[in-house]
Amino acid sequence: MGSLDMEYYMPIMVMVLIQFIYAGMNLGIRVTLLEGMSPNVFVVYRSAFATIFLAPIAYFSGYVCFTITILSLSFFVIIP
Repeated sequence: MGSLDMEYYMPIMVMVLIQFIYAGMNLGIRVTLLEGMSPNVFVVYRSAFATIFLAPIAYFSGYVCFTITILSLSFFVIIP
């Protein structure tokens, strides 16, 4: 146990990082909504950014067959 075993601490470090990201997202959402943005507009923006970020990852990984229909339907699911 003389050396620092990074593989042992990696799950703990990832968990702490995810908690910081989650806390930052919650603070950002709160600030955005308190500044006056409509919750419906915020949900559309969040979905658009998530689609822009995740679409290339899913496309190049080859697990999901993307079409324009699937991408357009993802926006209609969130609108009540």
